[in-house]
Amino acid sequence: MASSVEQKNIVRYVVIDEQVGFDELSVEEAADVLGKILIPACKEQGINLYSKGYYFIDLSKKCHSLRLCVAEIELLQRTFAAIDLVFDRSGSFSTRTSYGFKHDMEKCLQAATGDKHEYVPNLELIIVMLLKGIPAKFESFRKKNCLFKAKLKVGQEKEEGLKALQKKLEEIRKLRLEKERAFYK
Repeated sequence: MASSVEQKNIVRYVVIDEQVGFDELSVEEAADVLGKILIPACKEQGINLYSKGYYFIDLSKKCHSLRLCVAEIELLQRTFAAIDLVFDRSGSFSTRTSYGFKHDMEKCLQAATGDKHEYVPNLELIIVMLLKGIPAKFESFRKKNCLFKAKLKVGQEKEEGLKALQKKLEEIRKLRLEKERAFYK
């Protein structure tokens, strides 16, 4: 007689206060926010973030840390600056996963920049949504995806968001160029 093993779905929620101005912090300050606010909040719920996605952890075991380079932090800051132009907060969790939202963000960035190679990693989107204070629901059966209390902007709001996104991305590009010029002087 074969025994059946019931798979238990583990559900964890993570919510942090919105980190206003994260996109304007220095790389060191941004890394501090990640290391002192975001990662501990996730670990407290038994979720460990790392460069290949998130996974559930046993709180009694040693945790890994999130290691990001300067370019990755700058991408997080760019996505942070753009997120409100693409998504609205919602009163309930979306049925669309973080992976679906990641594709929505890529399409909006592609439309705004004209670059069909714009890429947003799933983990980047998860981190940015959490930094924006958008509640996330992590379920063990979803593997590396989670759900958010958010929805994609549509119609006129979406068109206005894309125009604002184009302007914001141009500002970010100019600021990055200024920083590079100052660095090489």
